[in-house]
Amino acid sequence: MAAARGGVVEGRVTAGRTDADLIVCATTKGLARSGDRMQVVEVLNPYGRAKAQGLDLNALLAEDPAQGGSELERLAAETRAEIAHALESGADGVFYRVVGAAPDASTPMEYGGHHLEVDRAILAEFEDAFNVLFVEGADPYLDFVSDLPARFFGWEVDRSPMTVGEVRSLRQGALIAAHPDADIVLDLASAPLFAREPVDAHA
Repeated sequence: MAAARGGVVEGRVTAGRTDADLIVCATTKGLARSGDRMQVVEVLNPYGRAKAQGLDLNALLAEDPAQGGSELERLAAETRAEIAHALESGADGVFYRVVGAAPDASTPMEYGGHHLEVDRAILAEFEDAFNVLFVEGADPYLDFVSDLPARFFGWEVDRSPMTVGEVRSLRQGALIAAHPDADIVLDLASAPLFAREPVDAHA
């Protein structure tokens, strides 16, 4: 919490599946019912959810905007419901996995035109929680997502040309990454789901 608020923190603050200051659970079933560590539950954004369900959402939005828009609304509603369930189950927040904000998934126009404001609206709805925004993909559009509302901002630092210091110039608040210069060091060895392909752990 001190790291999230920009306060002084003694030692290294870590995030991971186990033995970390910030515990990231794949589902609500992993939530501990007691303890003094913060706990967040993984949630895929609507684009990531579509990919996990085998739906090419960008293609559908281009071919049939009305149907694509309906599917995006459905996926957003599912995402909101999952976040609400996580918080009701005792999570301090969610680990919101932003999939699609990278060239290997969407063009800047596709992500900015269809998905950015949906992600913003969902996160804003639950802004009081201790949410982690984690951007996935190679060379992600960090300038697009840097102002999305969340207590912690993370990204796959090994797949981005931007350093931790450069991201600090874009984003106020605590940074979370698998790098010693981050405010919260993400232990990818204990959290393999965070890397690469999105997995729908809640299906």
